[in-house]
Amino acid sequence: TRPDGSDVAFVIRSSDGGESWGSYVEVATEANGVIFMEPSIVSLPSGRLLAMFRTRGSQGGGHLFQAESDDGGLTWRPPWKTPLWGCPPQLLMLDSGNLLCVYGYRRKPFGVRACISTDEGRTWDPANETILFDEGGSEDLGYPACVQLADGEVLVAWYEGGNPPGSTLIRGAICREREV
Repeated sequence: TRPDGSDVAFVIRSSDGGESWGSYVEVATEANGVIFMEPSIVSLPSGRLLAMFRTRGSQGGGHLFQAESDDGGLTWRPPWKTPLWGCPPQLLMLDSGNLLCVYGYRRKPFGVRACISTDEGRTWDPANETILFDEGGSEDLGYPACVQLADGEVLVAWYEGGNPPGSTLIRGAICREREV
């Protein structure tokens, strides 16, 4: 949060393995009723960086927004709204060259969903979204993490709170790209 009270998502670069850090670079600044937070950033085969954000606010509507950089994160294009609804996102570049986005789905049926972009995130097709889990007990779930395994399968893990009441679970799913 800035001194003026507005929210900003930013990146900070280290060129020495985290021993020291440079100045922050703003990636997305609160604007037009959209607050950007909890980004996931991936380096694409083209060399571009793609950031995807959870949003809140009157105009975000829970849709994921994304921004891109062509200069290693020194500057960023203004973020734009994707057709994907959820929070927060996790991006993973798959061995196939396709881009996977996994996100919590915090309206009924509560769960975790995934979608693939075949053009480095320029387009997403929510009509082909995959439901990885839809048996959540409440909207208190998400924050997925994913990794592609040596055999090509994708392991996705997330948390779920309150199901049963007072508990917190770590859930997971394993899927193949063609299943997503």
